[in-house]
Amino acid sequence: MSFQRISLSVLLSILLLCGFANSQTCTTQFGPRCFNCTSNACTVCQDGFLVSPNGQTCLECNIQNCQQCSADNRCGTCASGFTVFTNGVSCQECSVPQCTFCNSPNSCGVCTPPFTANSNTCFNCSITNCVLCSATNICQTCVNQFNPANNGTVCVQCGINNCITCSSNNFCGNCGALNISVFGTCVTCQMDFCVACSADNVC
Repeated sequence: MSFQRISLSVLLSILLLCGFANSQTCTTQFGPRCFNCTSNACTVCQDGFLVSPNGQTCLECNIQNCQQCSADNRCGTCASGFTVFTNGVSCQECSVPQCTFCNSPNSCGVCTPPFTANSNTCFNCSITNCVLCSATNICQTCVNQFNPANNGTVCVQCGINNCITCSSNNFCGNCGALNISVFGTCVTCQMDFCVACSADNVC
C-alpha cells in the first residue's frame, strides 16, 4: 500500500512538471500567448487570441468582446454578457435581464433557470410542473397531463379521459365534445341524435 501511494505521488508530480515544462516550451517557442503546442506548432492560444495560419504564433482576435476566435477570425464564444451574432463576425451585449443567450440584442433565446423565455423576455417561472410562463409566476403551459388553473398560478394534474382542462387536481371543469362534467369526471352523452348534454343523459 505504501509503495502504491509513493508511486501515485511520483507519477502526479511528473505529470505536473511535464505540463509546466510544456507550457514553458510553448511560450518560449511560439510566444507568450501560446497555451499549448506540439513540437512544431502552437495549438491553443489564450482567450482573445487565435492560432496563426502557419501555427507559429498567436494573433489577437479583432472582434471586440470575443473570448475564443476560430482560424477564419470568426468568434465562437463571446465574453460573459455578450452573444455571437451574424455568423460570428461580432459580439453584441445581451440587454435582456436574466438571459444567458440572446437571439438578438433585445430577444432572449435561453434564460437563466428558473427563468423562462417568452416573447423575448425572461420571466420568473417557479411554478411546479410549469414549462412556460407568460408573465412572472403565471403559467401558460404545464407539463404533460397537467394544465394551468387559478388564472395560471398553479399547474393541476389532469388525467381524466375526455377532459380538456381541470380546475383542480383530477377534477375536470371542462370536458370534450359529447361529454359532461359529473362530480369532476367526464361522462359521455349516450342519447341518440344529441349534440350536447346538459346533465347525465339530459340533452
